[in-house]
Amino acid sequence: MEQIIFQTKFSRIGFQPQLRLDSKYRFFKDSKSNATELLRESNTQGVPLGYILEPINTEIVKKGEIDKEMILVDLDDIEPGFGSLKQERIVAEIGSDKTIFGESDIICSKLTPEKGHFFINNKTKNYIGTTELIGYRLKSHKWNLKLLLYILLHKNFREDLEFLTSGKTHPRIQISDFLAMRIPIVEYLKQQSIVKKIEKVEPKISQIKSKIESLQDIIDDVFKRNEFSTKPRLKKDEEYVLNNKFKNISKTNWLSIRAYLCRFIEDELPRFIKENLNGRYIPFTKYVKKIRSGEYIPKQYYSSDETDFIYLRVNNISSNELDLEEPVYLKNEIGNKYKNISLNENNLILTRSGTVGKCIIFNLKQENDKIFIPSHHLAIIELNNLKDALCLKYYLQSSFGSDFFWAFSTGKSQKEITNWSIRKLPIPEIDATKKEKIVFEIQQREEKSNQYKEQIKKLREKIDNLIYQSLR
Repeated sequence: MEQIIFQTKFSRIGFQPQLRLDSKYRFFKDSKSNATELLRESNTQGVPLGYILEPINTEIVKKGEIDKEMILVDLDDIEPGFGSLKQERIVAEIGSDKTIFGESDIICSKLTPEKGHFFINNKTKNYIGTTELIGYRLKSHKWNLKLLLYILLHKNFREDLEFLTSGKTHPRIQISDFLAMRIPIVEYLKQQSIVKKIEKVEPKISQIKSKIESLQDIIDDVFKRNEFSTKPRLKKDEEYVLNNKFKNISKTNWLSIRAYLCRFIEDELPRFIKENLNGRYIPFTKYVKKIRSGEYIPKQYYSSDETDFIYLRVNNISSNELDLEEPVYLKNEIGNKYKNISLNENNLILTRSGTVGKCIIFNLKQENDKIFIPSHHLAIIELNNLKDALCLKYYLQSSFGSDFFWAFSTGKSQKEITNWSIRKLPIPEIDATKKEKIVFEIQQREEKSNQYKEQIKKLREKIDNLIYQSLR
């Protein structure tokens, strides 16, 4: 990494809303004078975002039932870098305090803003979202909202955002720092011209997106084609009359009268076993040699420098791969202390907190020079037979697997599931030949979807390049 030497003055620090001496922050503030890369590369004057946008006073709604149904927007619902929503979930109850976006023109995340969780607010819809999202109103009619959104989503702008964030595990940006960032002034007619070019690319992206299948949809369809439907029979939002008797509850290994768990045990699970598995199944525990959890390691043992030890957390596990965009390194002394619980080749990793049920098969080739220490929110599963690993992983990621984990997990806003509950998952009896066929078909379709994603990535880069060239 290139070493950069620059000077700063304490008098400049004193005029700013917060006292920060970290080098990346001071470099952007003092050496770059809040000028973004897009501004520095253009031959135009700059304007602070605060001259264009202003935060609006949004209404905070307390957790619990809400007066009317609204569309819930969490960070995972926003397609990072694209300015669009992946899904719209209608809710009548919320598990934590949320923000009503109301008259906001554009919504921006203050948490990990460099990921690009921004989108234009559709005021005709009742959006409610996480308090990490901030609503802004357009102050100047001299700006095209779509172009402004794409400038904020531009890869160069998002790289600049990282200079201003603070916090190791959950980096956030202050509103005042965000609004102080300077972008190029663009004449309005030129803005319209740029937007017209962007709008020629957007339909191509939408067309390719429509061809992409979610991994869970692929899994459900392939299992069904091979005579093992993984679609649950009930919906989570259906009303259900609890018929469970207390004498039955006392016979179980847990004491719970949660309606959705009792409904699952009484109705959905027996029906699934009877109709989907033809009454025959193998408990997941039969495939398992050992299930263990990782270790809770306090932040004081995190290292700001790269070390041999990576602390693997829930947000490092995506739907089907290891995500190391934000690795947390551990100090060598604590890493060596917990080296005995590090991950081994072909361990099945399952998230048991937050978004419960995300899983991958750990492959040392991904980062063969590092030692991975799992967190306490991860279940580490050692299988008896590695030949079953891929088919089992896909089954865990099916709609039924998701439904099972949802039923057995506890907590409203932060779900948790025990290792004991994971062992109870019923697995269909599938012969080895059919398992190989299922895995092959899923992988083929998954690869096709990944190819479409690469095409979209290139088109998205085309928009960034178009903006970059137009501003020079």
